[in-house]
Amino acid sequence: MTALVMWSGGLDSTASLVYWLRYTRDPVLALHIRLINHEDRWAAEGHAVARQKAWICANIRDFTLKTITIDLNGSDLHPPDMASVVYAAGLVVRDRPDVSSILIGTCVEEGHNDERWNAFARMIEGAAWPRPRMPALCMPCAHMTKAKELEFVGPELAQMFWSCRTPVRTEKGWEECGRCETCVRIDEARKSASFDR
Repeated sequence: MTALVMWSGGLDSTASLVYWLRYTRDPVLALHIRLINHEDRWAAEGHAVARQKAWICANIRDFTLKTITIDLNGSDLHPPDMASVVYAAGLVVRDRPDVSSILIGTCVEEGHNDERWNAFARMIEGAAWPRPRMPALCMPCAHMTKAKELEFVGPELAQMFWSCRTPVRTEKGWEECGRCETCVRIDEARKSASFDR
């Protein structure tokens, strides 16, 4: 049965994707949400996803990538990213009866809030209606710190993910802002990670 991986191109979701590709033989469908909003990071994430997909298929194993665009520009109220992501997951699950599990990237620093995940599972179920049986919600790297996730994906992929919430556009592409909460966490993880194994 197929595993549906919610893949932003960030570290947590990339670690979950790599985990499933390494430790199972399941067919994998990675769902990337091109989330266009006030943070303007969708292009940087899309670039990261394209680079990572090429590397992962060449060095681990092949998988299918599906991209859905959700444009929230023009709205005064921006729902949390995960609300949009799990809604899109539900739409895919509705049309893919072969999907038996949904993988979401999270880590130790993000915490494990059961109430939050239960709410997201209900959103998936609502979007997937009338599918009678919901896939299992899995968080394969929830026990890892961000530093451990960096070590797990390895030095090549560690250079390709994108997590900054407010990227800075330059002539060469995008640079991390270095100030948002995600940049601060990633910087701490990079200082703690060791690739000398």
